[in-house]
Amino acid sequence: REFKKHSEDSKSLSDKQAHQKEILIRLTTEKARRVKEHSEASELHRTSVNLRRAKMEIQRLETEAKRSCQRIIALQAELRKLKEEKRTVMSEFRRCKNEFRRCKNELN
Repeated sequence: REFKKHSEDSKSLSDKQAHQKEILIRLTTEKARRVKEHSEASELHRTSVNLRRAKMEIQRLETEAKRSCQRIIALQAELRKLKEEKRTVMSEFRRCKNEFRRCKNELN
């Protein structure tokens, strides 16, 4: 009778240990799942932040490029105007130079 009682206690203890081991395995698995989920969420957040920064940088560069293009166009227009002004001045200079030569020849 005592042996039977001891055997039942052993079985009961063994069942408890098995149950505790099962709980421990479940808790460990759940903890690992949560850690992995948190890690993936953190990576997703970092990627999202980096993507947002990249988009902002692209937008900034596009704006800068548009301003540069507008400045180049304005400078090209100014250069054309100056070249035309130079042609006019050179033409006037040649006319004056020729007139000066004519007057000088007339004086001689």
